[in-house]
Amino acid sequence: MMQLSNQQQRILAWGILGVLLLLIYLLLIGPVLSKYQLENERIETLTDQLQRYQRLSDSKEGEKALLKQVKQDSPLNSFFLAGETRSVVSAKLQQNLKQIISQTGGQIVSTQGLPQTSDDYQSLPSVTLKVQLKAGIDELKLILFALETSRPGLYVENISISSTPVRNSSYAKRQVMRPLDIRFNLTGYTTGTDTL
Repeated sequence: MMQLSNQQQRILAWGILGVLLLLIYLLLIGPVLSKYQLENERIETLTDQLQRYQRLSDSKEGEKALLKQVKQDSPLNSFFLAGETRSVVSAKLQQNLKQIISQTGGQIVSTQGLPQTSDDYQSLPSVTLKVQLKAGIDELKLILFALETSRPGLYVENISISSTPVRNSSYAKRQVMRPLDIRFNLTGYTTGTDTL
């Protein structure tokens, strides 16, 4: 075996100490420091997310109020029937119809609310009335014009117009035109709620 000089022994001791310290760092201290750094980054990320969510949460009530205000101030609201339930909306639709008929002439024979069928898969809930009325041709023209141009928006569908034969009036010695029998479905839309 070979004898090492004092200087070589010192260099060897320092080398062994260096390797030992390097092993201790790599096996014990390095993983702990690495895990500590990863956890700090994770904490920073989560703190940042928490602050963003807190800002969103703080602005939630203001955003809700703003959305409600926008919905109330929408210029399209005048085109929809107002009401919380189907029966209220149907009553308002009947009220609109009676008002239009009273202004233009004619006589309502009957109105009946039609149920919304299950195959009506629309994005907006609708309320439909089956209407029967009697009016002359001039009144009919005014009624249809008033219904189609009114607000809220009303839509006439499935219109059926029939007349009875003209009868001769012996008293006036002229032909008398009987009123037309008019039947149609009148539909109005609502932004409504789930109860419709």
